[in-house]
Amino acid sequence: MAALGTQEFVKFADTQRITSIDHRRDARTDVTTDIAKIIAGESVRTVFQPIYRVRDGAVSGFEALTRGPAGLWESPVELFRAAERAGLEAELDAVCRRKAVT
Repeated sequence: MAALGTQEFVKFADTQRITSIDHRRDARTDVTTDIAKIIAGESVRTVFQPIYRVRDGAVSGFEALTRGPAGLWESPVELFRAAERAGLEAELDAVCRRKAVT
């Protein structure tokens, strides 16, 4: 038996193990391809969150927040986690910063 995560166990034959490893490799390739396409197309958007002064409730500025394209990568947590795994975090960060100021 082999542990998957922290609570799930699966029993498999050696041939199933090879298939499983190949599937994970393909999934990583798909993620890398997805993130590379998002970076190349600059397919992120910026939303602005107001920052309020506690003293009088007036808006004192805005925080730029990144969102990915609608769907699987819309969450910035998932988007940046995938970019980090793909080794593309710096490139994604550069696109997000550029989009926030233009």
